[in-house]
Amino acid sequence: MYYLLLGSDMAIYLCFPVFYIIDFYVSLRNLSAG
Repeated sequence: MYYLLLGSDMAIYLCFPVFYIIDFYVSLRNLSAG
């Protein structure tokens, strides 16, 4: 059970930065597109 909780925590910590990077990339594209 502890390993499952640890795994889910790691998945959350690994997935959140991906969403931030995608959001940042999309905002950069919108700025460059004008």
